[in-house]
Amino acid sequence: MKSRTISAIAVTIGAIAIAVPVFAQVGVGASINASVNPGGPMLRADMNASTTGGGRVFRGRGTAGASSTVQVRIQNGQNRGQNEITARISNLNKLLTRIQSMRNLSSGEQASLSAEIQAEITAMSALQTKIQGDVSTTSLQSDLRSIAPDFRIYMLIEPQISLLSAVDRINTLISDFRTIQSKIQARVSGDASLSSNTTITADMSDMTAKLSDASAKASDAENEIVGLKPDQGVQTTMQSNLATLKDARGKIHAAQQDLVAARKDAGDAVKLIIGSDRGLMTSTSATTSTSASTSVNSH
Repeated sequence: MKSRTISAIAVTIGAIAIAVPVFAQVGVGASINASVNPGGPMLRADMNASTTGGGRVFRGRGTAGASSTVQVRIQNGQNRGQNEITARISNLNKLLTRIQSMRNLSSGEQASLSAEIQAEITAMSALQTKIQGDVSTTSLQSDLRSIAPDFRIYMLIEPQISLLSAVDRINTLISDFRTIQSKIQARVSGDASLSSNTTITADMSDMTAKLSDASAKASDAENEIVGLKPDQGVQTTMQSNLATLKDARGKIHAAQQDLVAARKDAGDAVKLIIGSDRGLMTSTSATTSTSASTSVNSH
């Protein structure tokens, strides 16, 4: 029975994939730039060509042909503006879903972040309606240009939620590993020879330290991120937010490395326990369990 239990623990260790959302594995600045202006160059080009025309569109505005051209360009601007806002609203709705799925974020933090996102969606929907109702190039130009600067929260909320999602994943893994550790410890405590094995004791001690450090770093990262506010166009605030996001990403990466080390500690301890049970288990079983753990560590 004990052999089957420890084999199950070995399989569980091998099955745990230590991974955080893709965002946390790439540069924060690049991700912010991508989220600020999805398809942005097209929109900027449209603002310049469709609404100001570089001085060319409106020279013949007194003729029917020129008037028709202006209307076409206004329509193009409205279409691109709608696409830009629709894409953002879609992304924000996805973020709402992610927030609701976070198991380790407090209800208060979830409510606060969700309210910010919902307010952003409402405001963007209103702007979308206004753009579709624009009949002059002047108002259209103004509304199109307001998409980025008037919605500064968008350039913060996406990387903010992505990193919080990474923290949530790390906290879930910490809980999983602590459960595994308690099972290993129970097995060791019930066997005098295992209890006196200094290598297993060292593995369990290091695992405890790594999980504690990962928890502390994840907590620090969350505390940094959750209180950030949009920069509202203030350059110093934008730079401060960027620095904070980068620092939080560093803490998340360090926590992830702690979890990799904790998984190795658990795997090493289990292999030693399996080795001590060789009279109850075949060497083939031990090899299989070891291979399962090693294959995941290579990810």
